[in-house]
Amino acid sequence: NSEKRKLGVYIKDSLESNKHRFQWQLDHLQEHIGKGEKVLDVGCGGGAFLRLVQDKGLKAEGVELDPKRAAFTRENLSCQIYQTSIDDPVFMKEHQTAYDAVTLWDVIEHVNFPFKTLYSAYRIINKGGGAIH
Repeated sequence: NSEKRKLGVYIKDSLESNKHRFQWQLDHLQEHIGKGEKVLDVGCGGGAFLRLVQDKGLKAEGVELDPKRAAFTRENLSCQIYQTSIDDPVFMKEHQTAYDAVTLWDVIEHVNFPFKTLYSAYRIINKGGGAIH
C-alpha cells in the first residue's frame, strides 16, 4: 500500500531522524529504573524510543493518539499501544500504579491541560517509580 509506505518513510526520516536524542533519553531513563521494569511512553509516535527500551530488557507500552502512527507502531513492535489519553478515567482506573516510569518526550507542549496530564502520569507510576519528562 502506497500510503502505508509513505507513512513508514515519514516516520523513519522525520520522527526517528535524531538517533542521538533517543539514546540520550534511554540513558536518562536507565538512571532511574532497572532491567525488567515497566515503562509507558506517552506520545510514542513511530515507536523508536520503545524499541530501544525493549532492547534494554525493559517492558514497554505506549500511548499514541494518531491512529496511523499507533497502527504503524503496533505492526512494528511487540508491545501494547493504547490509543487514548492517559488522563482518560477508564485508562487511569485500569493502569493505576502500573508503571515504573512514564516518559513524555516532546509531548507536554501539545496537550490542552498540562497539569492534568502530568498528574495522570504521576498516578499511574507505582510507588518507588519516577516520572521523567
